[in-house]
Amino acid sequence: MVVGGIYLGAFTPTEAAAVGTIFSLVVTFGIYKTLKPKDMPGILRDTITTTSMIFAIMIGATLFGFVLTILNVPQAVTELVAGMEGNRWIVFIAINILLLFLGCILESISIILLPCQSCIPSF
Repeated sequence: MVVGGIYLGAFTPTEAAAVGTIFSLVVTFGIYKTLKPKDMPGILRDTITTTSMIFAIMIGATLFGFVLTILNVPQAVTELVAGMEGNRWIVFIAINILLLFLGCILESISIILLPCQSCIPSF
């Protein structure tokens, strides 16, 4: 229903998420009866906790990207890589080692957001 509604143009992906949520609530409350209304506060509390953690990661990545931009780190790294005399495979391996290191200490969302936020111009 969700994917079909998007492909038919009945609703946008955001609206499809809302339709899917309402449909799943109707199915679990009405058809399968696996949830009771008293279960909703706990479910909503878990949802708020998870969403808050994701927003905290996004805020931290934005602030870190802003600091990197102020300190001109992206330009320095670009100049460093562009000025390297050597094989392009060395740069490729260095980037992979950096991503491996970051993967040990950060979540994937943070790693994805860091390069994106550091490219935003400062105001």
